[in-house]
Amino acid sequence: MLTVLSNLVQYYVCRASRANQHISAPFWERYGPALCIVTAAILLMVHPTTFLLKDFRFWVPTCKDKWGMRAIYSCTYTGFVSLAYGTIWAAFGGVGIPLDALRQKCLPL
Repeated sequence: MLTVLSNLVQYYVCRASRANQHISAPFWERYGPALCIVTAAILLMVHPTTFLLKDFRFWVPTCKDKWGMRAIYSCTYTGFVSLAYGTIWAAFGGVGIPLDALRQKCLPL
């Protein structure tokens, strides 16, 4: 999982640095999808890391606590949302994504 996520981060950073080289785009517009993917990679790695540390008995109390498990799951779901948002942002090129363009690219008739 770490390999896939780190390769995604590298891809989006490379894509952002190559795209719009001739245009002076703002930092957030240019590297926004890459920052979303970095955030997603960090948040998605919380869950497996926690259980790996639990298996080695380094970090047991978090998994036994109800609020600890909720925090772990909220990191996972927030990571999935950030991953999807960054991917859609990179694919369609903007923060405001028109639904017609999404339907046209994803569901061609």
